[in-house]
Amino acid sequence: MVEHRMVNDAGVAMESAHGLKSVHETDDETYGITMRVNSRSVFLGYKYAGKQMIQRDPQPSGDWGWIINTPSIAGLVGLARCVSYTASKGSVVQMTKVVARDYTPYHIHWNAVCPGCGSVVNARRQDLMGISHEYCNDQAVDR
Repeated sequence: MVEHRMVNDAGVAMESAHGLKSVHETDDETYGITMRVNSRSVFLGYKYAGKQMIQRDPQPSGDWGWIINTPSIAGLVGLARCVSYTASKGSVVQMTKVVARDYTPYHIHWNAVCPGCGSVVNARRQDLMGISHEYCNDQAVDR
């Protein structure tokens, strides 16, 4: 039997390309592009994957599917001078909570994995996006 799974793992960090800025310095275009890629794409993924999953028969376990997102630690704690990125990733965290409740009757599992600056996965992303390791150290939070 085919298992029903989806992973949302797309994102842009426009601030890294245009420089880290406070909210009053962030232009509308940067904010709009970031929200469309990082938030709206997840919304559309949820919309269409969730619909497909509830139209199929459940797995033998009774589960209908699994949807996993990788929003970022920014969606939980916020990163200084990255308002559009932080807002977009925060919206993914909150959407995950909403859909998890909405689809409880279908036993669809919705999870958000939030890698932080220090993770192995993000170390390569930091280099690609031009984010310094010092910046990430400044953003560190106590756990």
